[in-house]
Amino acid sequence: MKYLVDWLDAQLSLVTMYRLVTLSLITLLTVACVLSLTGQLAFPFVSIVSSVAILLAATYGSSRLFGWLFGVRPHGESSIITALILACLFFPPVTVLAGVKLVLVALFATASKYIIAVRGRHILNPAATAALIAGTIGLVGAGWWIATPNLMPITLIISLLILYKTRHMQIGLLFMSIAIVLVAFQSMQFGSTFELGLWTAIVSYPIIFFGGVMLSEPLTMPPRRWQQLTIAAGVAVVMVLPLRTPFISMSPELALIIGNLVAWWWGAKRGMHLKFVQRIQLTPSSYEFVFEGKAPFTAGQYMEFTLPHHGADSRGMRRMFTIATSPGDKNVRFGIKIPEKSSTFKHSLMSLKAGTIVHATRIAGDFVLPADIKQPLLFVAGGIGITPLISFLRAYKNRDITLVYAVSKPEEIAYRDVLAVSGIKVIIVTSGGKVPHAPGGWKVINAPFVSAEILQREIKDIDKRTVYISGPPLMVNSVKRAAKSLNAAHIKTDHFAGY
Repeated sequence: MKYLVDWLDAQLSLVTMYRLVTLSLITLLTVACVLSLTGQLAFPFVSIVSSVAILLAATYGSSRLFGWLFGVRPHGESSIITALILACLFFPPVTVLAGVKLVLVALFATASKYIIAVRGRHILNPAATAALIAGTIGLVGAGWWIATPNLMPITLIISLLILYKTRHMQIGLLFMSIAIVLVAFQSMQFGSTFELGLWTAIVSYPIIFFGGVMLSEPLTMPPRRWQQLTIAAGVAVVMVLPLRTPFISMSPELALIIGNLVAWWWGAKRGMHLKFVQRIQLTPSSYEFVFEGKAPFTAGQYMEFTLPHHGADSRGMRRMFTIATSPGDKNVRFGIKIPEKSSTFKHSLMSLKAGTIVHATRIAGDFVLPADIKQPLLFVAGGIGITPLISFLRAYKNRDITLVYAVSKPEEIAYRDVLAVSGIKVIIVTSGGKVPHAPGGWKVINAPFVSAEILQREIKDIDKRTVYISGPPLMVNSVKRAAKSLNAAHIKTDHFAGY
């Protein structure tokens, strides 16, 4: 099982979250086309293809138009994802009029990103908003046609992949479980058995697609895990309420909009504009990027920001980076690795000029320290995964902390100055030889990775410590298994998963 998990993490780290959603939706719609051609789906192949083409053109084109009107560069992949989701919600058109209605739906979705927004950040899921508006005004209702038995297996696969990539598996499964059970109980009122109701809810309701693809949208999720779980449970309950009025009825899209509004209330209610100050080289392959501007975050959390640039590659214009600053500082800092063959995003990041404004859209994350300052801690970092731990060290003093820091070679030790004055116990694990000018008290272990044997030998009281692990997914998985085998008191992980 561990090899499967490691393989999956390695594959998913090659694509961004947005690209995974795009590819997943394309795969789902492609399978729908194949089923249509083989007579296993009622919708004509030409209608499905036409629906996708119309929505892609309308959504992408309107995104450019609204971007020009509002003076911002649109996120192309975001508009593509919106179009593909809409293609899964609305019945494929069989008439010209139905195609025109889809164009209007696309316009509603795009407009919501710019009009229903607070200081640069949209607060409602665009596809759900368009579906709600179109249905309410009587233009066209969302049929959620993608929820059909023949498409259920591929829908389940892509939903689980997206939830795994976004680390929202618990959230998605909680929503699905509650919604499926409630629908099954509801169906019993109409003479169905509970078992048949469960099966019908799984294969004929849009619960799996909704929970995996739409509920997990990052920009409309609250920042903390307990809040996300609350939203998931609440949306599941609200979605099955028998609400019917002359003006509006309960629907999946309305339930999601309600959840989005609660999430926005909990989260950072505005976008942030950060002014680039300078770039500081930390190691031969990593830099600290310094921006002027305060941000309402807790040490250990990450920020998503957009860096528009021409010729963006497949990894897009958005990234999530952990903040390396102490809350309240006048500057926001990010420690970032820049490989020789890096993305266009990182090339643009390296080319930033002092004074350039970068738009940040979201702050989130549960990789935060326990409130009990007496709780002993063990930090384990790999490479630039040291970043959130540096935020901890800058923010909190006088805590019982031991750091095990794995680097490929000594010159890749980032934030040496911060570690040197922190007063914590530091153990460097490297196969690259001695660490020159190591501060007194540092211990250097010649090894290729952090093993259970090293932890057992060096951390005698690991069973009493809360372990924080940050770094590449394979390293995090390995150390997490090792810490579990040694009965660590608690384990929290932070993956640098290729966003």
